[in-house]
Amino acid sequence: MQKIFILFYFISTILSAQSNNWWVYFSDKECDTSISLSNKSLERRLRQNIQIDIHDYTICQDYIDSLKNQGIVIRNYSRWLNAISISVDSENILDKISKYSFVKYIKPVKRFINNHQMTLKDVSFLNPLFRMSMSFPYGSSFNQIDMLGGVDLHNEGFLGDGIVIAVFDAGFTSVQTLPIFDNLWNNNQILDTYDFVDNDIDVFGGSSHGTMVLSTMGGYMVDSLIGTSPEA
Repeated sequence: MQKIFILFYFISTILSAQSNNWWVYFSDKECDTSISLSNKSLERRLRQNIQIDIHDYTICQDYIDSLKNQGIVIRNYSRWLNAISISVDSENILDKISKYSFVKYIKPVKRFINNHQMTLKDVSFLNPLFRMSMSFPYGSSFNQIDMLGGVDLHNEGFLGDGIVIAVFDAGFTSVQTLPIFDNLWNNNQILDTYDFVDNDIDVFGGSSHGTMVLSTMGGYMVDSLIGTSPEA
């Protein structure tokens, strides 16, 4: 009875999916041993004594090619998950794909519906509190950065110069217009942008969560908010 219930639940989940987009997870990476890391990443691994592991190897191209023959559209790749995101016209194709020995399992791409997106207007960085370290007038952001030891690092000259930071988030609403990020744009510190969902470079919408996260690192507004690494 338990097996019947589990099977019914699985079928119900598949049929109730609100999208024709699916994740296909592979069982291994045995057919490809090439490392998908840039020279800069490899240098950082060596410098920090971080070992190469299975997550660093590329997805097996033979597996991908086999699925392409079924008429799927590949949306995205995930080396870390050892999976690809696909679009299909018919769920019958999924049954064929699931029978491949190298396919571990298939699950629908979940869609997140946010009925209320926070904006920077919902968060006030300004209050009467004013504190200054030897380096910056942090304003009301002093406490949050001081708790992390960031003020001491700034006083020692560690501001992120020469460090490249990649921020992966849901969206970066208004980062291109908010004055708190003028310092980043004016000094050409925004190196690149990419939307891995829509496959374009416009990341300045969708959500403001990335905006807030980026502000804690690269924000620079005197007497209001100073990020942890304003020169990165």
